[in-house]
Amino acid sequence: MHTLTLRGLPRSLNRDGWWLASDSTPPGPPPPIPTAAAPDLPGTPRSGLLLGLVALADLLFWEAPLGLSMAVYALAVFAAAVLDLRPRRDLRLPLIVLTAAILPVIEMAQTLSVVFLLGGLVTAILLTRLPAPVRLEDLAQALRHLLASAPASGPRALARAVRAPQGRGQTLLAPRRQVLTGWAFPLGGALILSGLLLSANPILADALTRTLQALTPTSLTAEDILVRPLFWLGAGFVLWPLLTARAAATPAPDWQAPDYAPPGLNRASVLNALWLFNAMLGVQTLMDAAILLGGASLPEGMSHAEYAHRGAYPLLLTAMLAGAFALAARPFWDEHRLTRPLLILWLVQNVALCASAALRLELYMEAFGLTYLRLYALIWMGVVACGLGLTLWQILTRRSTPWLIARAAVLGLAVLYASAFVNFADIIARQNLARAVDRPDVPIDHAYLCKLGPTAGAAILQQVRAHPELRSKRAVHCGPLSRPMPDWRGWGFRQARVNHTVWSITGGPDENPFGR
Repeated sequence: MHTLTLRGLPRSLNRDGWWLASDSTPPGPPPPIPTAAAPDLPGTPRSGLLLGLVALADLLFWEAPLGLSMAVYALAVFAAAVLDLRPRRDLRLPLIVLTAAILPVIEMAQTLSVVFLLGGLVTAILLTRLPAPVRLEDLAQALRHLLASAPASGPRALARAVRAPQGRGQTLLAPRRQVLTGWAFPLGGALILSGLLLSANPILADALTRTLQALTPTSLTAEDILVRPLFWLGAGFVLWPLLTARAAATPAPDWQAPDYAPPGLNRASVLNALWLFNAMLGVQTLMDAAILLGGASLPEGMSHAEYAHRGAYPLLLTAMLAGAFALAARPFWDEHRLTRPLLILWLVQNVALCASAALRLELYMEAFGLTYLRLYALIWMGVVACGLGLTLWQILTRRSTPWLIARAAVLGLAVLYASAFVNFADIIARQNLARAVDRPDVPIDHAYLCKLGPTAGAAILQQVRAHPELRSKRAVHCGPLSRPMPDWRGWGFRQARVNHTVWSITGGPDENPFGR
């Protein structure tokens, strides 16, 4: 049937003039007139979830220490994100990912554990949006889409709600929306500007606080009136993308890294470089073996500690560059019969170089003690050596570059994840105090011991009680060796273990062995 349209007629007559058509059968109901998508106004279920999460964030985090509260909040955000999920999905894999991300922050709220928590929460939510079976390529594409849209999605949703067209059943909201449209930007800008000014002007903040306390029976402060709403607004903008996260419209293609040779590399240059680099590295390896293992003498005036310090970090950087060169030379592995054996020799020598750097660093730590930086460098040397081993295995088994990158990424994440459960402050304190016991001529770095914080309290107390001679080394009073947690929100398993150990020895949270 052909619908007859008469231009110039009112819409209602044109729509009802089906009887003018050539076909005598009346058509079905007229097509609906397109309208703009209804915005998510306050009062809808998702906005209610957002308000509830903002209120929970205020309860858990405002002027409170971080700890177990972060794990509770992550579970609440995940529950809100999947509450109205249609169709229902199998949540076992997302819950496993979320649980693994929560465990480090339960152990201790620190930068590394918070990063794992945020990454695991976002990954778990995206897994509920992706079709099964989930591919890493689709997950990476969804993550990129979320990171690209997250900074502006919250303000855009608020702007759509403010500019929403008046429709049927919304006549009562029209005057309120006009007021909101006219005052949203001025009041929001004034709120942000006031918060910044009060942060920079304590005199103004104190005056406003006194005025509020004089006018109201409550103990409101300027921070509660101006800075706290900014916290609510920021929490809402951060949470909104997680509640509205969606998978990308099209699945990501299978990623294959091309065999791209950087400028300056060709068959001849790679082969010549391998001959030259292996010869140079061979000389360095032989000299390190003679000095570190064979007892060869050093130049006059140079100690083993100085020798170790000068070479540890440059050798580590050399090993990292060796791995990059091996990847860059991949397109030429089969160009010459000697290229692959020389590349294997190059990687083996660089693994030995990592071992040499670790031995140098150990000598330096024996002379000057253990610190966070030296301990992290030692762990990184092990990671680099394992990465070079993966590269060597890739060459021997003729694996692809994506195979190597995926396993190197898993290796790095596994080491970082395991590190979130290690009390490095305890290790450093025990090592340095044990070194002072074994070498009475070595002074204790009291200032650094005090900077290790309460998580080193158990190690310090146990070493001092086990070796009373440490008292003669003027062990300083570092403050309480334990840190009682104010409430459950700041609870952490690591600090609870340290507190239990310290209090079981001292009999209470107030006793301290130093200064006696």
